[in-house]
Amino acid sequence: MPTWDDIRRLYEKADRKTLGQILSTLGKLTPFDPILEDQLDEALNKRNYLIHHFFVEHSESLLSAVGRRKMIDELTEIIALFKVVDPQVDDLWLAIWSKYGFSEERIERELQEVKRVLDLKASAPDL
Repeated sequence: MPTWDDIRRLYEKADRKTLGQILSTLGKLTPFDPILEDQLDEALNKRNYLIHHFFVEHSESLLSAVGRRKMIDELTEIIALFKVVDPQVDDLWLAIWSKYGFSEERIERELQEVKRVLDLKASAPDL
């Protein structure tokens, strides 16, 4: 059964990957609905657009109230897509974790322990 350190190393490795690479890996680990696959592709494209093009394309929009409203409307649409896709991806990950003995309850316990340790570190005086 994987340990918490195994999971930590997995996340550190995933942090160095692009979202596209992570989704590709996810698709190899568990099948998912073609509709979700389309939504994931759209979410990935929107994510990349936000990072690489959104502000360049809207540089002049920042100069007017109408332009800023247009930006806000576009961002609102993107957020709506992310809100639809995110819980579905969580369900996929949970299905994968459960194959390795990580129930939702175990994950929550582990997260609470990490939070407890971090809270202790944050409240400890510097040496």
